[in-house]
Amino acid sequence: LRGVDPIPRLGHSLFDPLGGTGDAPDVVLTFGIRVRCGVRAGMTNSIAIGLAIFILALLALDWQLAGFDNSLFLARKFNELLEWIAFWR
Repeated sequence: LRGVDPIPRLGHSLFDPLGGTGDAPDVVLTFGIRVRCGVRAGMTNSIAIGLAIFILALLALDWQLAGFDNSLFLARKFNELLEWIAFWR
């Protein structure tokens, strides 16, 4: 399969967000791993379901061990962050 690109192209790139040819330069990382810039892979259903199960498991663990104290702390800190960001708007 000489000449066949193993990385699929989605028709857009970071350098041409409105479309175009989708050609973007390749970046070669260590160990010869090649990453094509501009190809976006969306979140699949299996990733979304796995992430939801992971978050629910963490919430259940927090409920069992601390009665949602940790979750409430994080929610309050996130609310403070949002208010701080709104100040700079």
